[in-house]
Amino acid sequence: RLDLATCAELLDPASTQRLLDASPSAPGALRFSHALVREVLLEELTPLRRAGIHLAVADAMAAVVGGDEHVERDQAEAFAGHLWRAVPLGVGPRAAAALERAAETAISRVAYVQAEELLSRAAQLRRVAPPSPDSRHAELATLLRLLEVMQAVTVPQALSMVRQVADGLQALHDRDVLHRAMALAEELGLDDVQRKLEWSEWAALSTAGELSQARPMADEYLRRWCDDPRPNVCSAAHVLFGVDEWTRGRIPSAIDHLDQALALLEGGPPPADAFEGEYQLIAHAFSLWSHAARGDLSVEDALAGYDFLLAVVPPAAVSATCAFGGAVAAVHARWDELDRLSSRALRADPAAQFAFFGGQLLMQQGVVAAARGRLDEAVATFHEGRSRYRAVCGRTTIITYQSLLAELLGRAGRLSEATELLAN
Repeated sequence: RLDLATCAELLDPASTQRLLDASPSAPGALRFSHALVREVLLEELTPLRRAGIHLAVADAMAAVVGGDEHVERDQAEAFAGHLWRAVPLGVGPRAAAALERAAETAISRVAYVQAEELLSRAAQLRRVAPPSPDSRHAELATLLRLLEVMQAVTVPQALSMVRQVADGLQALHDRDVLHRAMALAEELGLDDVQRKLEWSEWAALSTAGELSQARPMADEYLRRWCDDPRPNVCSAAHVLFGVDEWTRGRIPSAIDHLDQALALLEGGPPPADAFEGEYQLIAHAFSLWSHAARGDLSVEDALAGYDFLLAVVPPAAVSATCAFGGAVAAVHARWDELDRLSSRALRADPAAQFAFFGGQLLMQQGVVAAARGRLDEAVATFHEGRSRYRAVCGRTTIITYQSLLAELLGRAGRLSEATELLAN
């Protein structure tokens, strides 16, 4: 609320005393000379006074552009952060909306960890809003988006809408998010949303190795939805059951259900939402792997199928698609193809956000290094990948890559290391 000249005059003594310096990144701007100066000033503010300043900043940012929804994308997170800190002053719904917009900006940059934090805050605010159908719908929409982002951070990009994690505390947190969403969907009578969330819970159990709990859910899902008159719903039921069969090594049965799913989708409309896009990608990825494993699809045709998928999948699904294709290449000793696919996926995720498939891809790179004679590099890369993969409860393909590495080390005469890998 000060004009620029008055503001500059009041700040001048702080600049003279070197409490403020010119910002090297923003001409004409000032910054604190040391973080301690900022901390001391913050500690002197009461919580409500601090919240008031944050709200004033947010209001000023919005006024410049003509409203909250017009705040520039590169300012979206800062704007949402000011409103988040101003929540004690009663701006919860406004802050939630800003956090959700900032999360979408983060998602567009493939910054999923950042988006997850923003959506988690928005979900907290949506939950404490005065209860009404509108507020419950808004909370459910936020939770569904949060679950999609959580899934993208550390699990197979097309295995579910919820992150499957390794340690119990995080798993409990994620299951709480899922169960809250399921309760809201039931309260609002949204059967299709419940159906998708049931898929998520099954996938969480399956990927975490809780097969005894996952199986009854797979049976019930197939029983309930396989005769649905909607082809996409019936297809999803066969995909889920086919993948469940795959996890148990029942490849012929898995192929049967996956083929039924793909037949139902043939000639149909494009995916209506992210969930449909995900399970359709699953059907193709698992079908290619399974047919190649059974031998009724050539390696060349299977790899061509994965290349086709890579041309159409969203960025978040590149790691998953490459990992599946790499698995086919690896067991057939197609080292150049394995290198190409795993390298492409790692380039697509330089920040290693996708921990689940990132671990698999590093194991693949370890095998490639061993095949090309770089044995020390191979062992180090493989162990790093295996450690990451196990940290997010990964199991699939460890034995495959560990056996391949052991064989290559044995051929090179490093028998003790090969024996240790085979024993473990």
